[in-house]
Amino acid sequence: MVNTENAHNESIIIGTIYWKLLMAFGIALIWIDWKKTPIKNYLHRFLKITGLLVLVFIALIYKGGVNGSLWMTTQWWGILGLIGWAYLLNAVVYLYSKNSLLIMFLLWLLLISLNIINHSEMGIEFNGFSKYFSTILTGNIPAFTTAGIVGIMFLEKFKNKSIKWSYLSLIILGVINLFSGLVTRPIWGISKIQGTPSWLLICSGIGFLLFTLFYFISNQKIHTNWFKIIAPAGTATLTCYLIPYFIYPIVEIIGIKAPEFLITNVIGLITSFIFALLVVILTGWFEKKGFKLKL
Repeated sequence: MVNTENAHNESIIIGTIYWKLLMAFGIALIWIDWKKTPIKNYLHRFLKITGLLVLVFIALIYKGGVNGSLWMTTQWWGILGLIGWAYLLNAVVYLYSKNSLLIMFLLWLLLISLNIINHSEMGIEFNGFSKYFSTILTGNIPAFTTAGIVGIMFLEKFKNKSIKWSYLSLIILGVINLFSGLVTRPIWGISKIQGTPSWLLICSGIGFLLFTLFYFISNQKIHTNWFKIIAPAGTATLTCYLIPYFIYPIVEIIGIKAPEFLITNVIGLITSFIFALLVVILTGWFEKKGFKLKL
């Protein structure tokens, strides 16, 4: 009985791997900018329609839940969904505030406050209609986007008067965030999964400081050759994001397994870094060949 159940679970896992690969294939067919590829023009529409049919087919046969009785329901948004909500909120506020640094700064403080509230006894209960906006109301993910906008607006506001004031303002923001995150670590802990305020503040602080450093190196000192190797992660972001959705299923299907020592501790971090770098390099190669997904 146990063997039968294990075989059944294994077949489900294998099936899921194949469907993930097929889903990635369908997305690629739809979103590749075929006009820039060497593929003949008359095939472009056919490829996009094929990709659409693949996704429709997967959607129609989809079965979820513990026993496969559910179809599509609203669940976790996924990383792209979380980013989408963050961009939507910030874009709307930015546009309607008419490029107001004050409004964006207040939005940033509001989102940080919401994040703190949701890790206290006053945490918001997401029931009914409010659960659809939980990503915004928890404050965590949108706050990162707002922090980026605030940092750029600080830079733009002061750089015409004195670039030194721009750097100083960003450094002060970075130090305050970093210090606040470290001081409050005993209260909330540093956890990306839980989206704790300390993690938000520390990451924002590091972001402000690194942004200042990279802006100084690339825009003021005009040293840009050093980051060419990772440039495809910015110029072909969606392509870079999708490539692992092909790699992981293929590796699973082939049956390749990395030794335990390569995926744990410090060696695991180094392996992850090398893998990420190889994905970016592969993205650059595809981009040079004309295969790039449109944003």
